[in-house]
Amino acid sequence: MDLQNKTLLIVGLGTTGLAVCDFARRRGAHLIGLDDAPKKMLGPRVEILQENGTPVFSTNEAGMLEWRRIDLVVLSPGVPLSHKVVLEARRRGIPVTGELELASQFSQSPVIAITGTNGKSTTTELTGEIFREMGLKVSVGGNLGTPWVTLIDQDPDPAWTILEVSSFQLETIESFHPKFSALLNITEDHYERHGDMDGYLAAKARITLNQTDEDAVIYNANDVHVLRALEGAKARKIPFSSTEHVRGIYWAREDSLESVLSGTPRTYYLNKVSLKGLHNIENMMAAIALAELAGLSPPSIQTALEDFKALPHRLQLVRDFNGVRYFDDSKGTNVGAVAMSLASFEEPVILILGGKDKGGDYSVLRSLIRHKAKSLIVMGEAQEKIRAALEGSAPLFEVGSMKAAVELAHAQAVAGDVVLLSPACSSFDMFRDYKHRGDEFQKWVKGL
Repeated sequence: MDLQNKTLLIVGLGTTGLAVCDFARRRGAHLIGLDDAPKKMLGPRVEILQENGTPVFSTNEAGMLEWRRIDLVVLSPGVPLSHKVVLEARRRGIPVTGELELASQFSQSPVIAITGTNGKSTTTELTGEIFREMGLKVSVGGNLGTPWVTLIDQDPDPAWTILEVSSFQLETIESFHPKFSALLNITEDHYERHGDMDGYLAAKARITLNQTDEDAVIYNANDVHVLRALEGAKARKIPFSSTEHVRGIYWAREDSLESVLSGTPRTYYLNKVSLKGLHNIENMMAAIALAELAGLSPPSIQTALEDFKALPHRLQLVRDFNGVRYFDDSKGTNVGAVAMSLASFEEPVILILGGKDKGGDYSVLRSLIRHKAKSLIVMGEAQEKIRAALEGSAPLFEVGSMKAAVELAHAQAVAGDVVLLSPACSSFDMFRDYKHRGDEFQKWVKGL
């Protein structure tokens, strides 16, 4: 793709949008920026763009756009295909793409793409760690934090590019072609964007859209939604399982994982691995499979497994205070993630949840909460919906701030209990993002 002297409309001026602007400007493109937020709310972002000669519009000013000048519309992941600017562009016959597809046009590196409702970030970072252990030059990012376009500018020719990709990003791909992909799990999420499970499945399934029988997809053999999503996949399918022996990788015993990908069984030991919980067992199996497919050695894989530490805000132990352990799982933004986190504990759990509703069904947690939770502390816009779904499964308390939630949990907890922040909701009602929410939780926990 040649961007020289092309005019690009960049829709969504967050981290990804600004990265696309930088990337395209370096390649001679003319830029126009647009965001749903009023310009006065964008602050320094507008100033940065305007200093570089990029006009910026808010969505309510879209009527002022000179559409005849625009050659390509590039969407940030948070911009839905139903956005009025997208609909207008398509009506006019202007191509619409996303950052993932755009970046794919400028990279010759073989790609590993990882998706799923939960565990994407941990699996992506762990896979990158394994490759680095082998001494390979890799670029790691995507939905995880660093946009692919930025990775390309940082290093145009890595041995491998390892990307976390989201359902939002996959909606706009056309030729994006990972050599290896991984589909970790699919549970209810992002119905506010995709409508229902069928729409969400269709978006996730696009990760294999351009893969052939010379490529491979790693998948969770225990997840019926994953199996549905892969029904039309042409890539070689390699399963992992936490419950049964499969022709891929499986959880052999409590302290080991077994791989039969090479034909000869290979054992990976978990006794020195810090990642805990069933969800991390599955994340490790996927990362091991991806590494073995790329020809990496079992000793290097084992070393990376033992050296890797849990990512912030993903079932992260914050503090052990008076015999009570406090865990930050702020990245648990959907019902499936909360279920996985709760299942990781044998101790009584005081669960802090709530935030901005994403359309999930909280009632599926009732049975698990009844067996695992000592109490529920609920906050945020979704309070009423959560109360209606979960009342009666455990004592339920409502609070108006993270400080109040931590203080109430501390007052209720006794030695041997676990206090778990795992919200099942997005953070945007009270916080900037899940990191800000987790940081606030940690601040108040450390201040007890």
